[in-house]
Amino acid sequence: MGTGRVLNTTDNFTTIDTYLEAGTTYDIYVKAYCGIDGFSASSDPLVVTTASQDLAGSYHVTVTRDDGFSYDHGIETIVLVSPNYYKTETTGLWPRGLFSPDTDQGFNFRNSCGEIEVPEQQLFQGAYADLVFGYYGEVKPNGDLIILYNIDLSSGYHEFYAEYVKQ
Repeated sequence: MGTGRVLNTTDNFTTIDTYLEAGTTYDIYVKAYCGIDGFSASSDPLVVTTASQDLAGSYHVTVTRDDGFSYDHGIETIVLVSPNYYKTETTGLWPRGLFSPDTDQGFNFRNSCGEIEVPEQQLFQGAYADLVFGYYGEVKPNGDLIILYNIDLSSGYHEFYAEYVKQ
């Protein structure tokens, strides 16, 4: 079974191991205590990944549109807006400052136990694009993010795949 900590408990419910690290995958095995007969065989592993750390920070961002066109945004910052609610700097294939330095080009997203949700919202403060909304996203164990979202542009509808590599 490899190496790790052995945690003996008589708790019939849950025991929290304070040695677990954020954003780490663990294999958990269970053995039943069989009294004077010793212990049962180990269960199959229960594979769990602890929640990642705060997602605010610097990421290298690459976005690919559903037609295959890709844009490298370089390094951008994701900021925490409120607990588990974040904001990106850019959206889609438009680089920062393309419309004007003051135009808000980012989108908001929520992190719920490592699953990303992009609620429906307006983009670019009404300039060019209409709505963005997400249908899938995840926080990888290493802190990287994958976010798939749709943009309903005034010129047509597109799906985007954004990869955020933690710096």
